[in-house]
Amino acid sequence: MKTILLIRHAEAVSVSGLPDRDRPLTGEGRSQAAEIASLAGRRGLVPELIVVSPAKRAQQTALQMATVWRLHQTSTWKDNLLYDGNIEAYIEVLESLPESYSIVAVIAHNPAIGQLAAQFSAGAVQAFPPCGVAAFLVQTETWADCSTAFRQLIMFAVPGA
Repeated sequence: MKTILLIRHAEAVSVSGLPDRDRPLTGEGRSQAAEIASLAGRRGLVPELIVVSPAKRAQQTALQMATVWRLHQTSTWKDNLLYDGNIEAYIEVLESLPESYSIVAVIAHNPAIGQLAAQFSAGAVQAFPPCGVAAFLVQTETWADCSTAFRQLIMFAVPGA
């Protein structure tokens, strides 16, 4: 069995003139990341690995969550495909994960992260606001099969709900 947490980065500043990759989290975004990580932790959904976009807002979301989950810094990997990739790129990232990990969080961007959550949940997940999380139990022993194996939505949560 594998478990995937699909997480949209938390609320980021929208400063004109600042390159998109460099937009940081707002104070509210930092609180959102801590809230969702705490909620996932209480439900036993603490990842062994965080795979994250190289964008600053995603990196800061991952750091905030890793702190709550008490994960070591080496438990976070950056993947460039998660910055501007589509669903197929996100699936490629998932299917290439080392088999030694059973629970993995992917922190990335809309629209792809929300589209993937919708696809994996057969449409049960529609809106995917900042720091939303959709967790799936995947009935497979290998990451290579995660996109075709049976997936059960075990948690969907958004900040403040």
